[in-house]
Amino acid sequence: MLQDFTLLLDVEGCFAGMSWHDARHAATVMLCAALHRDDATEFLRARAERVLDGTDNLTRDDREAMARALTTAADVLGL
Repeated sequence: MLQDFTLLLDVEGCFAGMSWHDARHAATVMLCAALHRDDATEFLRARAERVLDGTDNLTRDDREAMARALTTAADVLGL
């Protein structure tokens, strides 16, 4: 399952243009959600919204890229 998930993220260019810091954090959030949450799709979408509006209280190099990556992961998990 994880191989398919990561393959689809790669095909979608999920991490393209992201800094290492942001991509590493996004990958961690995606993996933990995919493996441990029954509501992973909804969780990732909500997390993307918090990233965009700054209420996640974390430092990002590019909030829009982070939100895009989390939303892409939610889309892939929802397939």
